[in-house]
Amino acid sequence: MAPSTRRAIKRRLSGACTGMKSMHGVQRRDFLIATGALLATPLAAEAQPTAKVYRIGYLSAGAASQGVSGPFRGALKELGYIEGRNLVIESRFADTKMDELPGLAKDLVRVGVDIIVTIGTPTVQAAKEATATIPIVMAGSADPVEHKFVVSLGRPGGNVTGVTHSPGPEISAKGLQLLKEAVPAVSRVAILWDSSTLHEGLSLDAQRGVARAIDVKLLPLDVKTLDELTAAFATAARDDADALFVFPNFINDKHRRLILDFAARHRLPTMFQQQDAVAAGGLMSYYSDWAALRRRAAVYVDKILKGAKPADLPVEQPTKFAFVINLKTAKALGLTIPQSLLGSADEVIEEYCERPLSNSAAHVRERFGGGRGNSLTRFVKGLGRPAAPTFGSAQVRSLRGSSCAHETAVAFLGLTTSAGASALDS
Repeated sequence: MAPSTRRAIKRRLSGACTGMKSMHGVQRRDFLIATGALLATPLAAEAQPTAKVYRIGYLSAGAASQGVSGPFRGALKELGYIEGRNLVIESRFADTKMDELPGLAKDLVRVGVDIIVTIGTPTVQAAKEATATIPIVMAGSADPVEHKFVVSLGRPGGNVTGVTHSPGPEISAKGLQLLKEAVPAVSRVAILWDSSTLHEGLSLDAQRGVARAIDVKLLPLDVKTLDELTAAFATAARDDADALFVFPNFINDKHRRLILDFAARHRLPTMFQQQDAVAAGGLMSYYSDWAALRRRAAVYVDKILKGAKPADLPVEQPTKFAFVINLKTAKALGLTIPQSLLGSADEVIEEYCERPLSNSAAHVRERFGGGRGNSLTRFVKGLGRPAAPTFGSAQVRSLRGSSCAHETAVAFLGLTTSAGASALDS
């Protein structure tokens, strides 16, 4: 007990004892009980352990305006880590200035974070060079064995583990095939890539092999800066590119709006490898589910904070992929996407409503057709399951942001309008 606390208690006891001689037996007994409680309380309070506050470093080569990943934050919260209570996230963003990454990684080491979470392949390299002891969790990276971040996927060794974002170069070749299937007339595809990233070079090689088979000529445009991106636009226009394939590197992500505007002006179908690019106006995307990768990284953080060693946690490869199509963009380009592709898409972005829908599930099925693979099913298929009346509020929330989506979900789920609004807004 602190000396000041003992002195305070002594003063309180001294004052109380002044009239103690006049107390009856019961009062005296009560006084003694209260005195015991008074003495014990400070000791109990001092004995309570302070809750551990974990400091997580978050290192990204992207822009600070992007902030810390929402799915990553959300998963941490579900696991019991609450910012402001038992969690502090120290975030550092290089804003595509790759030469600043080493200094940012060293800064995270200096402030004493418990774990460094890395976004993208270059950040893993910077973190690994900055520390050999602080655990590093990859929230998406190219092949970590190829880049010598880990010894093997099954037994990483060292202080690095986490999730990769690509199952291999073949996924980019598959994306090119899907672009050709969606727009058969495509024959000259401009590729926005970064030659300094090993995995993009391997992916481009895989695309070259497929391109010959589907009668497509590739126009690779190496982009590392805004000036090079501007020059790439001019080259694509000069060489009559009739489609655009965009790799998911930091420079392309930073200037996504410029890329989308260029594609719209020149009426170019686009294939991205980031789902949110399609929501922003791109035609299609096919790649690993980025949100799922960020959530898995949070699981690794939890395991390490509870005592697991990175060296013993196998690196995971992506198992969930997302094929997204924006029919609003297709319509603006005058394109008709084949039904075979629409049926295989994980998500289709479209405003279906031409008039208010009734709250009758039968009416909706009549409007959209019944059975698996119809347009309504595809519309609410964001979680990879066919639409069904048993969909709950979590699935309905995926439709938030569109009045047509709201009306459609309300009708299909057999909800009243107020119930549907509540589900969508919760």
